Amino acid sequence: MQERMISVQSSAGLPLSAMLCTHDGATENHGLVQILHGMQEHKERYLPFVRFLCDNGYDVLLHDHLGHGKSVSAEHPLGDMVTMENVLEDIDRVRHAVPEAPRTICFGHSMGSFLARLYAAQRPVDLLIACGTGQTPTLMARVVQAILFFCPKHVPLASIQKLVMGGFQKRGEGPLDWLSVNEENQKRYAADPLCGQPFTREGYHALMDIVCALNREETYEACTAKRILLIAGEKDPVGAYTKGVEQAARRYRATGKNVTMHFYPNMAHEILNENGADEVMQDILDFMKT
Repeated sequence: MQERMISVQSSAGLPLSAMLCTHDGATENHGLVQILHGMQEHKERYLPFVRFLCDNGYDVLLHDHLGHGKSVSAEHPLGDMVTMENVLEDIDRVRHAVPEAPRTICFGHSMGSFLARLYAAQRPVDLLIACGTGQTPTLMARVVQAILFFCPKHVPLASIQKLVMGGFQKRGEGPLDWLSVNEENQKRYAADPLCGQPFTREGYHALMDIVCALNREETYEACTAKRILLIAGEKDPVGAYTKGVEQAARRYRATGKNVTMHFYPNMAHEILNENGADEVMQDILDFMKT
């Protein structure tokens, strides 16, 4: 695998931290996988998965979303995604910063899966893979946005963090049990200064706009992917313990889309970081090769 940083200017005016990882040139190029990471994390957490994909003949494109990882500035610090439109436009800018590929696979995890699903309704992709996805109600998002109206701008909002994510923690469980059954992964996440930091008012507002857009019928009707894979852990509260994922699948299938689902027992939200992640990666590869 060869890695190189690529230069992409965000629609919000700051440089995006973006990376292209290419497979060994001696093997056939099976396509380009664009990875969209989740909320309050960053692209480097996906490097083991990236290496797996490159070893199997895929090139991989990934970047830090606005307000995440190294895609920050004094004007737009950690937690400030600016707007949903900015984040979606940046995904397209990153994609077109590299040459066209034989096939384009859009992979997203968690919030990134929401963005991947929205992006696939706006731009052509061959395959869509939504990992750790779900179907959060619009009403909940609108309530959060109403509360945000009274919150200060441009500062991290721990109180909203608790409101948005507090329901993921069951009584008697640790604060990160919802994230992963793998305790080593929990420790790495907790120790990473670029993970788990609350969004600003602007970041949460953008997130709630993403949730609302995901509930619109056109997101399903306009999906360009020839096939869709929805994968999640059975212990993942983001997907309402599989119920939210099943709801998303029903909505896609109601519009005639080809959907495959796969659930993993004894796995929580970050199935790519669980014990048994090799099985998840192989299932993804098998889906892409079919």
